[in-house]
Amino acid sequence: MFRRTKRNLAIGRKIGDIMILAQAKLGIRVELTENKTTVFVVENPKMWRKIQKSFMRQILGEEQSWILSNEETEIAWNKYVELILNPLLADENSKRILNKFLQSVQNVSVNEKRWMQYQELNQVIQNFFYDMEMEFDFEYEIDESVDISKLAKAVGIHIVQEYDNDLERLIKYCILVRDLLKIQAFIFFDLKRYFSEKEIQDFYAEAMSRKWNIILFESSQFSILEEEKYYILDKDCCFIS
Repeated sequence: MFRRTKRNLAIGRKIGDIMILAQAKLGIRVELTENKTTVFVVENPKMWRKIQKSFMRQILGEEQSWILSNEETEIAWNKYVELILNPLLADENSKRILNKFLQSVQNVSVNEKRWMQYQELNQVIQNFFYDMEMEFDFEYEIDESVDISKLAKAVGIHIVQEYDNDLERLIKYCILVRDLLKIQAFIFFDLKRYFSEKEIQDFYAEAMSRKWNIILFESSQFSILEEEKYYILDKDCCFIS
């Protein structure tokens, strides 16, 4: 029987850890295998919708019945799982990503390498506003230290969205969220309806080279690829491994 993992919400997978996806009521307990992509075929439309809605709630931080864990440590879905229902709608400049990017910009701006540049820039900005005060008939003050993240937002900093095709865009998006948000698992719904078999294989190759954990949920069965480990939830919601 599946044993619920400890409520210690992990930051990520460590070398040697076994990542497990489980759902007790459906009898699912699957180990994510290195160099294999886990694929679930869900034949029952009602169950298909139910799983999607459950995952969407978990991404929002609600506790649901699906468990993703490293050994005995449960992974927080709202922090370390990326749910992609439509790869064409993945937004590199979403509020969540931009906020994390701005935080990273702030951290980099004051590190040892950039500290002197930050001080020089801060002084230039201070001088600019103090000199401009003479144009007004009243006095004003500004903060002694410039918040680089706010400055970056003010000048319209954003992540460049340039790509040759949809697959390249998806890969760049995954690289971005993996690096910025420390995503530990990517879950896709009907990814194979958007890309050809060759494109899927190219995506798998990229994912495996970067050691991403990829889980696919498909509403119908396609050709089983060498890089895949297939599981089926049949029309009666029986789990077949």
